[in-house]
Amino acid sequence: MLRTNATFTGLTILILGLVLSATNTSAHFVWIESPSSLPPNQQTIVKAYFGEYQESLKEQTGGRLDERAGLTSWLIEPNGNKRVLEITQEANYFRIPVKLNNHGRYNLMAIDQDEPVRDGTPYPSIGMLYKPMFYARTQFSIAGTPASSERHTQAAETLQLDIVPSQPASSNSSESLTVNEKMELQVIFKGQPLAKAKPIAYAPNGWSKELETNDSGVTTFTPIWPGTYVLDYVNLEKTPGTFQDQPYEAIRHRATLTIHVAESQQQ
Repeated sequence: MLRTNATFTGLTILILGLVLSATNTSAHFVWIESPSSLPPNQQTIVKAYFGEYQESLKEQTGGRLDERAGLTSWLIEPNGNKRVLEITQEANYFRIPVKLNNHGRYNLMAIDQDEPVRDGTPYPSIGMLYKPMFYARTQFSIAGTPASSERHTQAAETLQLDIVPSQPASSNSSESLTVNEKMELQVIFKGQPLAKAKPIAYAPNGWSKELETNDSGVTTFTPIWPGTYVLDYVNLEKTPGTFQDQPYEAIRHRATLTIHVAESQQQ
């Protein structure tokens, strides 16, 4: 009887380990970290990570970071111009050098569309063969007030799945969002607003909150601590296809937005 219990316990641990492994795999995403404001005419290193921001997990080269070898990145300037950026894999991140010339708000995007088809049957939320797609966006600025014509160019280009920020709802400033300042966000899928989407906001201390978009794909978010926040959203598109001669039943799009939150100036 003891041997039977031991065998049962061993099988239970094995099954639990497989379930946790599957959950961890599906929970990974790409996010970008950068200063909120960059100096003009000076190179700054922006970093893209793969892992779980809320768990302080950053995958390593020689391990799962290698899965993101197809990551590419580009910059949208305040005037709408697009500039492809160099990207280099380092120990636990991708190095993206950025040099900015003009005052205003910039958008930096990264995507990886090269991951092979995966077996999602162990995942209750997927349950089929799927093609993973990863997208990431962040914003930063060169200190100074941009021209009024530049304030509305940040959403000129959107990713297939995207979380697009607007100016803070209570401010016309181009600088960082501040603590207790409401921000408006829109979830967009293939150029169209996505209603009833539920992105999750992760705070720098690991706290999280689920948001929900309205019929226009819009939701609001009010941070209560300073630091770097990452918003994450997954959309499973049940459209079959083939990638690298491998059939899939769905495309799993995963997008993040990194925002910077400063201390309130009213404190």
